[in-house]
Amino acid sequence: MNSGKHETGRSPREVYADIIDLPHWDSPVHPRMTMHERAAQFAPYAALVGYGDMVKEEARETGLWTEPGEDEAGELDRALERIGALLAEGLIPACTVTFFEPDEKKDGGAFVTEEKRVRRIDTARRKLVFTERKGISGTYEEIGFDRIARIEGIIPEGG
Repeated sequence: MNSGKHETGRSPREVYADIIDLPHWDSPVHPRMTMHERAAQFAPYAALVGYGDMVKEEARETGLWTEPGEDEAGELDRALERIGALLAEGLIPACTVTFFEPDEKKDGGAFVTEEKRVRRIDTARRKLVFTERKGISGTYEEIGFDRIARIEGIIPEGG
């Protein structure tokens, strides 16, 4: 084992005496790196950037739409009739709507329950149109009848 001696038998301080006490060289072009920048050079290399996100997305579960049964469909029809009657009276009904929101990235989606105020019922397009506006365009939010699972708590409000 080497005990701090150079091959010639001299100590490293003797061997490198001509350069050991010289000042640290600084580049005239490149500024000196911070300790953080120097450490970043040795950070682990992520060859599969985005792979972890892709695995999480694949593992994320989504639900499936189920058609309402005969009883639920009847309740939904009665709720729509009640809303239509309130709208005809010049009132703006508030209600709790449970609807299916399709997932943007994969098959399926999730059931969402929100309190909404109904602006009108569009029977031609089979949609409920709400008083809330969406996005930059400012169009009214709407939900197709085929995505509505339940309408509850219908409360008439002033028009």
